[in-house]
Amino acid sequence: VLYARALKRPAANVALAMVVRMSMTFSALLAVGAVAAARVSDWAAVVLVLMSLACPIVVCRGGHALFGRLAPRLLGRWGTGPMPEPYPFPSIFRNVFWGWAQLATNAVTLWVLGSAFGEPAPFHVWFMALGVVELARQVPLPLGSLGLHHWTLVGAMVWLAPDAPAPARVAVGYHALSLLVMGGAALWAIQG
Repeated sequence: VLYARALKRPAANVALAMVVRMSMTFSALLAVGAVAAARVSDWAAVVLVLMSLACPIVVCRGGHALFGRLAPRLLGRWGTGPMPEPYPFPSIFRNVFWGWAQLATNAVTLWVLGSAFGEPAPFHVWFMALGVVELARQVPLPLGSLGLHHWTLVGAMVWLAPDAPAPARVAVGYHALSLLVMGGAALWAIQG
């Protein structure tokens, strides 16, 4: 409702956009699960990839109609108003691609930082640990999850790769890099 007021858009419209965004995160997490499953069973990996692709399609196409009917009940008077058009398939696949690409880019960043800081682990382990981190980020805590994101990374790596050194320096370095990039992006956006 607060976003809707700030954006001057119907709350149901904004809520649907947030649900769609969550489906993209869930899609990326299923893709991470496919990477993990590939080490055990090719069929399980294929099933998870198909689920990863199906999740945003179901939410963006089928969920649109369902959410349009449920929004007034869920959001009260803020749930009324025009709903956006259903997302076209090219847009859904483009967003899925960018969600996967973002996750892979973050995993590469962690893998490189791990090597640079002397806390190496195989790439697929970083990728899976990042999936655990993304899941933890869904916990609704303010201030960048109060470090939950970065210390979940350490816990996930210790659990997934007990022989590798605990990546405390990577977590701090990744946090610093994230703040630097986000700060630079914010300054760039403010400058117009």
